Amino acid sequence: MSKYKVSVVMSVYNDTEYLQSSIQSILSQTFDNLEFIIVDDGSTDDSLQIIDKFNDNRISLLKQNHKGLPSALNYGVSKAVGELIVRMDADDIALPDRIGKQVEFMDNNPCVSIVGGSVYLIDSDDKIIGRRIVQNKEEEIISVVSYGCPTIHPTLCFRKTFFESIGGYREVFTYAQDYDLILRAVDLKYRVTNISDILLKYRTNKTHRLEKVYKHTKLVLLAQQLHSQRDKLLDEDKKMIALFESKMSFSLVERVIYWAYYKTLLLKLSNSFPSHLWKILNTIVCLFNKDLLTVLYNDYKYHYIMRQNNSRKSQHDKFDTSKPI
Repeated sequence: MSKYKVSVVMSVYNDTEYLQSSIQSILSQTFDNLEFIIVDDGSTDDSLQIIDKFNDNRISLLKQNHKGLPSALNYGVSKAVGELIVRMDADDIALPDRIGKQVEFMDNNPCVSIVGGSVYLIDSDDKIIGRRIVQNKEEEIISVVSYGCPTIHPTLCFRKTFFESIGGYREVFTYAQDYDLILRAVDLKYRVTNISDILLKYRTNKTHRLEKVYKHTKLVLLAQQLHSQRDKLLDEDKKMIALFESKMSFSLVERVIYWAYYKTLLLKLSNSFPSHLWKILNTIVCLFNKDLLTVLYNDYKYHYIMRQNNSRKSQHDKFDTSKPI
């Protein structure tokens, strides 16, 4: 029998700014039967020095040359001894009872393979600026998964046996690797859900290079296309993945369009006045690119179905006579 029930896996790549508070939030969990596997993905800053300052025998530090998040996570999980794997990012803060809640849920639901949860949104000063509440019923997750990821990656807890059987993260998905994993799990009939509890504080002040915005968009659409193929053909075209790997440059025109898309998206998501203007401009920009138009449509469908699910839930609560008055 393993010494630890849970293995927390975190990838670190030049994350000095928030790393100390992130690590401390795991070491301070109310559930302490855990090992903490930290994979340094070739950091060139002071990340290693910060990790070395923690004197806790539950920490296992692994090192590799910089290969990206999915590679680092696969490496970390391969060394894990816990039956449950808990994901954590190097700039987020886990609430003290996060792991305990997920362990209790997985123990009570042995047929579930993956469980996530909701988050507080925080800025660079750790100030809570909002919440992101996820769907917590499996049928609701299935209804939206084709249009957007129904889970939040750093909140995930999954069984190691599931992860090994599905082949882990696909390393071509340097971004959206969690979405690809969730889609493959759903297609193979593994049970995926969320708990309604808020589990961590999720950092939102990240800025992204234009190349990342472009590649992330392409990878989200690739994951959705492969999901559609598996749904219809019970298989996927591996050539699509090879084609993606061989063609990742984008033209000057695309660069301008994606720059405008990203800028209007940031303003649309902020509280800038007037917010409706940025929504209109963001929509107009998307009309100039087929991929962005698809992303816009899928985003609309995702939130439309979410509203429908929430509306049905509210109606059920309103008319549920079994509840005490």
